[in-house]
Amino acid sequence: MKKIFVLLLLLLCFSCDQKYEYIEVVKEKSLYTGITEVLEKSETMKSKNDSTAYFRAYLRFYTSKKMYKKNKEQNGENKNFELFYSKPIKFKLLNKKGEDLAISPSYIDREQIEHRIRKIVDGMSHLQ
Repeated sequence: MKKIFVLLLLLLCFSCDQKYEYIEVVKEKSLYTGITEVLEKSETMKSKNDSTAYFRAYLRFYTSKKMYKKNKEQNGENKNFELFYSKPIKFKLLNKKGEDLAISPSYIDREQIEHRIRKIVDGMSHLQ
C-alpha cells in the first residue's frame, strides 16, 4: 500500500508540469542557394509555471546568441560561417492557450529574469 501511495504521489507531482512550446526564430543561409531564410525551430518543454518556463526559454535563447557571437568571432572573416551557423533572432514561448509569453509576460519580472540570465551566461568562461 505504501508503494502505491508513493507512486501516486510521484505521478501527481510530475503531472503538475505544464507544457510550453519554445520556438527559436533564426536566420540561416541555404547551402544550395546562398539565400538567407528565416526559420523556426520548435521544441516542447515542461515547467511548473509561466515564470519558470520563461526563465528556461530566455536562458536557452541567450545562450544560443552568445554561442553564435563566440563562433563568429573565432571564425573571423570566414565566408562560409553563415552556412554552418544559424543566427538567433528572437524566441517565442507559447502556453497551452497559444499565447506568446515572450511578448507579454506581464505577470513576471521580465527585466530581472533577463538581467540575471545575462549575468550568469556572461560569467561562464567557456562562453567568453
